[in-house]
Amino acid sequence: ELGAITNSRYMAFHGNPLTGTIPSEMGNLASVTAMGLHDLRLTGTLPSELGAITNSRYMAFHGNPLTGTIPSEMGNLASVTAMGLHDLRLTGTLPSELGAITN
Repeated sequence: ELGAITNSRYMAFHGNPLTGTIPSEMGNLASVTAMGLHDLRLTGTLPSELGAITNSRYMAFHGNPLTGTIPSEMGNLASVTAMGLHDLRLTGTLPSELGAITN
């Protein structure tokens, strides 16, 4: 299970024909500082548990047909300097909690 990986700092799956949803267990990847899940065929929503990856500096989800809203928990990602949320099918408004990201 991906959520059981405890020492990985970088996860990159981009550019592969992976399908399915983003598992909520990915929120357990506390040591990950960069996550590249862009340009895949992932569906579903962004799990709120991703907001628990507080060491992450880079998160990319763009280029997937993801739907739903941006979880307010993403505002917990205070270390993020780049987050790719373009070319998705998200709806709703930007959560005010994203204002907590100052980098």
